[in-house]
Amino acid sequence: MQEEPDDLAQRKLELLDTVHGDEAVKVLAFHTDPETWDPSEEKRLVRKIDRKLLTILCLTYGLQVSDEKYSKLG
Repeated sequence: MQEEPDDLAQRKLELLDTVHGDEAVKVLAFHTDPETWDPSEEKRLVRKIDRKLLTILCLTYGLQVSDEKYSKLG
């Protein structure tokens, strides 16, 4: 007896760790795209991450400097 693709997908979904309600695990379980990156995709991703981190780091540093400056006044 051969199971239908939907039945297999349902069984696979039931075996996943859903205790924490992690939707990413469910998505990755059925991921079919290639698992390799080409250099241009990787470069774009690294730049995007760097841009976001640099923004957060600059804001944090600015808040720290202003806190030090204004805490000495009071």
